[in-house]
Amino acid sequence: MDKTEEVVDESVQTIEKSGQIFSKINDTSQSSNQAIVKLHESVEKMNKNSKQLEEAIKEIKMVSKEAANNAQEVVAASEEQIASTEEIVNAAKELAEMANKLSDNVNEFNL
Repeated sequence: MDKTEEVVDESVQTIEKSGQIFSKINDTSQSSNQAIVKLHESVEKMNKNSKQLEEAIKEIKMVSKEAANNAQEVVAASEEQIASTEEIVNAAKELAEMANKLSDNVNEFNL
């Protein structure tokens, strides 16, 4: 009977050790599961932030295009204004020449 008791005791000890090992495996699995859940949450946040960043970049791109278009319009308007100013300057020169000729003609009659 002693041998039977020894075998039973060894079996009980083996079962207890197995239970402890399974408990550790369970704890590790739960920790791994929690880490995976946290990782998933982090990935979701990154995904959300990435989408927000993408939208912000699209908005910046639109604003930049609009600013570039407005700058082109300002340049075109400035070029038109310069052309108009040159026409006014030329017209003023012609008018000054006409005024000088008129003054010369008037002076001829006064003599």
